[in-house]
Amino acid sequence: MAACDPVTYQGVTASIFQSVKQELENNGFSVPGTNGTIRGPYGIVIDYNWDEPSESLYIHVVDKSFFVPCSQIHSQLNNALTKFTA
Repeated sequence: MAACDPVTYQGVTASIFQSVKQELENNGFSVPGTNGTIRGPYGIVIDYNWDEPSESLYIHVVDKSFFVPCSQIHSQLNNALTKFTA
């Protein structure tokens, strides 16, 4: 098990956050609110914090299976955000 470098996304409005949250939940992650810890498949554990006033979303993968590279997790997050910001 290992961690990934944290990532902060800017320009994440309430609408975008809700859409990304739904996308993550559709992929097996439970997103309980605007901040906390998400536990997903393949041993993925993510700490996150969405700050509405600054429209920033901080994501830190704190644990994961070695079978899943950080690049794949970050790619899926980028794809989810791009899907709703483009």
